[in-house]
Amino acid sequence: MTIIQPNKAKRGINPSYYILGAVLICSAFSSIYLYNQKVNFDHSIRAGLKSLQTLQVANSDYKNRLYHLKDAENIKLLAKGMNLVQDKAPTYIESGARGE
Repeated sequence: MTIIQPNKAKRGINPSYYILGAVLICSAFSSIYLYNQKVNFDHSIRAGLKSLQTLQVANSDYKNRLYHLKDAENIKLLAKGMNLVQDKAPTYIESGARGE
């Protein structure tokens, strides 16, 4: 009579498969995390660029106002409004020392 006995060696999962599975799961979570960080960074860059464009427009408006104020015609009108007269032969203060 033949008695068939099952193999006494355990046929469990090799421990290297556990390590491989853990590495795959960690790499999946880390890739999702890194992707989310990249998306957040891109959104913050876009928001910064919008803010920069808004500031550039405001800066150009202020420059236009400044150039308008510094225009020769406006300065003449301002002087006329304050009853100022242009001096034909102005005298300046001079010092003897020129940083020698």
